Amino acid sequence: MYTCPHCLQPGISAVKKALLGPGSEIKCAACSQPVAVRFKPWLKAAVPGALIMVAAIFIKSEPLMYGVSAVGLVIMIGMHLAWVPLDKS
Repeated sequence: MYTCPHCLQPGISAVKKALLGPGSEIKCAACSQPVAVRFKPWLKAAVPGALIMVAAIFIKSEPLMYGVSAVGLVIMIGMHLAWVPLDKS
């Protein structure tokens, strides 16, 4: 669980944070206050994985293309979970 910026309690699950993007918000399970992420940190976390997925388009072997694309997705989600801070909405 991730710490809510309002109540400072663990109230945001990893799945909810992974699905959270700019322009959307979720409610903390502990205090029900809205939580969001800001565009700039979200974009910085998304770009490396997105670039890997775009590069995968140019791979001729389909299994390798899908594998590289999956690695890009895992990197994108991992960076989002690790480095994108939650913010009061």
